Amino acid sequence: MSKVTIIHDCKRLRKDGTAPLKMVVRHGDINMQIAADMCIMPGQWNPITSEVVAHPRRRQMNEYLKARVINAEMIIQQLRLNGRRITAEVLRKCIETGDADAGSTGFMEFYRQIASDETKSPRTREIYEATRKKLVKYAADTKVNPEYWTFEDITRTWVSKFDKWLMATSPSRNARNIHIRNIRHVCNEAVAEHLTSFYDFKAVHLKYDETPKRSLTVEQLRAFFALEVEPYQVKYHDMFKLIFYLIGINTIDLCHLKKENIREGRLEYRRSKTSRLYSIKLEPEAIDIINRYAGDGDWLLDILDRYKNFKDYTHRLNENLQVMGNVEIGKHGKKTRNAMFPELTTYWARHSWATIAASLDIPNETIAAALGHTYGNKITSIYINFDQSKVDVANRRMLDWVLYGKKENRP
Repeated sequence: MSKVTIIHDCKRLRKDGTAPLKMVVRHGDINMQIAADMCIMPGQWNPITSEVVAHPRRRQMNEYLKARVINAEMIIQQLRLNGRRITAEVLRKCIETGDADAGSTGFMEFYRQIASDETKSPRTREIYEATRKKLVKYAADTKVNPEYWTFEDITRTWVSKFDKWLMATSPSRNARNIHIRNIRHVCNEAVAEHLTSFYDFKAVHLKYDETPKRSLTVEQLRAFFALEVEPYQVKYHDMFKLIFYLIGINTIDLCHLKKENIREGRLEYRRSKTSRLYSIKLEPEAIDIINRYAGDGDWLLDILDRYKNFKDYTHRLNENLQVMGNVEIGKHGKKTRNAMFPELTTYWARHSWATIAASLDIPNETIAAALGHTYGNKITSIYINFDQSKVDVANRRMLDWVLYGKKENRP
């Protein structure tokens, strides 16, 4: 049941002795007052007929107030027909603007704004776009118009239902959490932009499944580095080594390195995922591989001279890493491959570096700095300029231990 009336709020007298007229809007559990943008003297209002009296412009004022009431009632009716969830915040904005579509920036509209933000890396925008497509498909399957979703619709129950829907095509809890995190970030941004005050993610607790081991022991890494691979696999084998020598650099960054990224014997670049600046001392082992695969023009490496994009290269690289191993030649020259590490990917180089570094008692803060992670108090870490030479020493110790068996027992 809805009702819109006008009152004269004489409790709030202005300096000139007038008091404001207000619309009282009641809809379900919502009971609010909205300014009618008009002030009159205490004796100029008839509360029984709800009309302005004894005022030289009373006819025009009463017509205006009547129109405001009718418009408010029509907006409530339109919101009902649209199937939108009517909250106090939505109702207030609609009535104040006189527009039933102005209750709040729709969730999907704002999601698209955040997802297409060009300050984000291409990969991040791609991940947000994947979530958007899931949302559109979910809306179609549940027979709702996603453009009618407001932030007030994104409740704990809504998130739970969306997660259950995702399970049909994405049984991995960690993979589903990526979509939930993206939605949560958009809702956080909406609150920060004052588009809504509603936020139900405090009650949403994401749980993560333990990921399978993605690191090699020092013995396994040595065996893989020493593996005699087929001629066409050598370039992939070398790139895995280079990624390890460069402390687990991501393939998107590896592919897009330019000659200008080398400065005074150091590789300096911003990670595409986080925009964080990395500065890695180039050890002779890394320089040897870089020189062997020098790129044309500005490219540091020849990867994008040979592949159309980093995704194509990453796929080919991982595909070849996973079949490297002993090869048996059978009858008629048929090859049988015995893969050494069938699940191996480039990401294992990063995990292996961290795991082996920890076994050498390299301090956690040094490992975190090497990987570009924040260690300890996040606020404090902003003001600490970490000594990069500690990372340089740690990486050299790693290479000496893995490649040459030289172990220096000191933190």
